[in-house]
Amino acid sequence: MAGRRGAWTVDVGSVGKLAAAFKVASPSVAKSFRASMRDAADATVKDARQRIEPHSSKIGGTIRRGGSVGTLTVSAGGAKAPSAAPFENGGEEGDFRHPVMGDMDVWVNQKAHPFLHPAAEAQSEALAVKVDAAIDEAIKTL
Repeated sequence: MAGRRGAWTVDVGSVGKLAAAFKVASPSVAKSFRASMRDAADATVKDARQRIEPHSSKIGGTIRRGGSVGTLTVSAGGAKAPSAAPFENGGEEGDFRHPVMGDMDVWVNQKAHPFLHPAAEAQSEALAVKVDAAIDEAIKTL
């Protein structure tokens, strides 16, 4: 389980073609547009951190935004917080099982506390507005 990450991704694939056109038209506009797209995910990162904070002191610090031109990704976990994916539990409430302090003979159930999917859902409308604003700004600048 170490090194695994939970992630939530928005596919904005059609925006990728637009971003490529911005790059041809003006590299500086394209750079600003990509930065605006990344910044659009910041509210989701903040929301996810607030949701997991009462349940884990490690996971919040691993929540990051990323993606390529056609996607925005918010992810958590990795080697510093391998419990992120079990806590996220695919965005579903419920329990997950794990060994007690590495003792493979003793397993317990623990309540999941989804944080990525709920944050993404809560921020989806604001994200759409920010993506639209980034497109509008890039077009106006050209």
